Amino acid sequence: MTRPGKPKPVTAFGHGRVCDANGCTTVLSKYNPTPYCVVHSERAATCRARRGRPAGSSMDHQTPAARQCARCEEWFDGTNPRRVYCSDHCRVMSFYARKRESVEED
Repeated sequence: MTRPGKPKPVTAFGHGRVCDANGCTTVLSKYNPTPYCVVHSERAATCRARRGRPAGSSMDHQTPAARQCARCEEWFDGTNPRRVYCSDHCRVMSFYARKRESVEED
């Protein structure tokens, strides 16, 4: 029951809990409602990096959204047609390379 004018209290799930996965000793946050850490949670298993497809797979050119990264040349999927890098890492590294080139030209 919420009290008028006061915020709802934050739910806590216990202090000092450990991940239930075999061999994992990660101490869970008291605000984590699941019995697993982020590495072993079901959500972590379904979330894959955009680089998920191995380089040189047979489907590289057949998927309409597949294209090569402008920096590392790995294949990746994407729904945004303007995306040219497979990850933020490649995007930032490419930016730094362009900055270095412009400084060297001066």
